[in-house]
Amino acid sequence: MHLIVVTSIILAVSYAEENVEQLDDNGLATSDQCKGDNAFVLDGCYPKLECFPNVSPWKTLTRPVPKPDDPSEIDVGLVLYTLRNIENGTELILCPQLNVEETDFSPTKPTFLVVHGLGGNNLTGYLHEIKDSLLQNVDANVIVVSYSSGSFLKYLQVVSNLRIVAAVLARAVKQLIDLGLRPKNIHAIGHSLGAHVCAYLGKIISSDNHKIGVITALDPAQPAFEAEDAAVKLTENDADTVIVIHTNGKPFFPFLGFGYVNPGGTIDIFVNGGKNQPDCKPSINPSEKRVTSMAALATMSVGSLIDMAAIGCSHGKSVKYYVSALENKDYLCVARKISDFKTFANKVNLQNLARIDDQIFSRENSICTKEDCSILGLLTSELPARGNFDLKTQSEYPYCSE
Repeated sequence: MHLIVVTSIILAVSYAEENVEQLDDNGLATSDQCKGDNAFVLDGCYPKLECFPNVSPWKTLTRPVPKPDDPSEIDVGLVLYTLRNIENGTELILCPQLNVEETDFSPTKPTFLVVHGLGGNNLTGYLHEIKDSLLQNVDANVIVVSYSSGSFLKYLQVVSNLRIVAAVLARAVKQLIDLGLRPKNIHAIGHSLGAHVCAYLGKIISSDNHKIGVITALDPAQPAFEAEDAAVKLTENDADTVIVIHTNGKPFFPFLGFGYVNPGGTIDIFVNGGKNQPDCKPSINPSEKRVTSMAALATMSVGSLIDMAAIGCSHGKSVKYYVSALENKDYLCVARKISDFKTFANKVNLQNLARIDDQIFSRENSICTKEDCSILGLLTSELPARGNFDLKTQSEYPYCSE
């Protein structure tokens, strides 16, 4: 019996060494390793990526996630868009190494990474709304990140798969940095679960003594994240500036709030109080299945969560507000600083704020200063204000006043 076990271990290690030897001089996978039928796994290790042990803090009693799926089953894709190729984009080949020589990628331009959340794919509408809005404002590289085959599963399986998505993305980003892209010029934008992909990317890049410039987290997913260790979730340390837009921050059990309840970035903007949005259903539909425990959540698919009205509307509004802020330069979403988050009463009214100019941001003006107000959109990280902010909107597009 002992001989059989030892022999099996020797064979497994030998096979692992054979696969590792297929890496090139830069530690990148060779063509054979990019094929799904050669994705060797030993204790959660993928030679073309890294090891993903499913132990604490990744798996705990309060976070009972399964091990990540094989990378070939998750199907991570990157598509590059620029001003010269806004509509169709260029799919980036990731193996055996990232190749951007015949694309419009420019390492000297700002680079945006846009990552979907619950049940998304590369055709998800809001990814392209964000992409189009960004390119209306900036001559940039916009890379849409998808993981379609790994996102329509049971919720906790998708949560686990985010580690693989981030590792594949980080491997590509490191190669772009080697080509001259400055980490400070990277702005990662993620909705829901995608916000945590951005966070993991930031952590991986930081381990190489770099730090990406900005993460914008659009209502980052709460279940299996917010109450957990900093290693497994979005935190304020994952980029130079971490912006969190809160739109559905109620406790998931039992109120089905899906976003972060508490501040999680260097700049946290709580839209309309950050819990329910004005034209969204504020309470749970009696006909909907109640989720009362992590064990119940473990049995639920992403699709069934998306179908819950209590989650879908307010959680998705973070994207709508962000896109509107990018699209409408004449309708500024101005947020006022919350002096004491614990007593935040959602009573600040910014409806009377006029168009942003030097007068609004003057020390003499009692309405707003650069230190106590922020603006939703690309200006958020450029302004000096840091902390927690309250943003009031209208119920209809473009949501903010002239």
